[in-house]
Amino acid sequence: MKGLSVGIMKKNKLVLLLGVLSIMLFACSNNKELGKFKENLKEQSDSQKISLDSLTNFEWEKVYFIAPYTSKERIENIVKIESNEIYNNMVDENVLYLIFINKGQLVNQVYGRTEQLGFDFELEDFNECLELDKADATFSVDTIDGMKIYSLIKK
Repeated sequence: MKGLSVGIMKKNKLVLLLGVLSIMLFACSNNKELGKFKENLKEQSDSQKISLDSLTNFEWEKVYFIAPYTSKERIENIVKIESNEIYNNMVDENVLYLIFINKGQLVNQVYGRTEQLGFDFELEDFNECLELDKADATFSVDTIDGMKIYSLIKK
């Protein structure tokens, strides 16, 4: 009987270890994808029109631009996802927060101060959140004082 419980414990530890490794690989993959996306945003040349999709290397259907002073609970309600990866956006107007969703799952997000990120977005006025489908996420790009500014092109 003792040998059986030791075998079960070893199996449980192996399953737990494989689960942790899978999560770490997924997180590293997301960090690489997100890092490349941020670099693409900073390095983009000024242009008349660019699709946000052309700068990403991950699949997404919708992007949410979260307004400053929006709580985690409200954000989860808006994007219809509860996740430990969603943050309060209660800091100030200089924080940019984008959430990318694919098939009802959070696939990536950008959260940071615009001066540290090196880019910002000029959008239409919105209260808590601006939701854009991939097809509608089209921007013009300008460089102002060394920062890339992406202005939404309305269709």
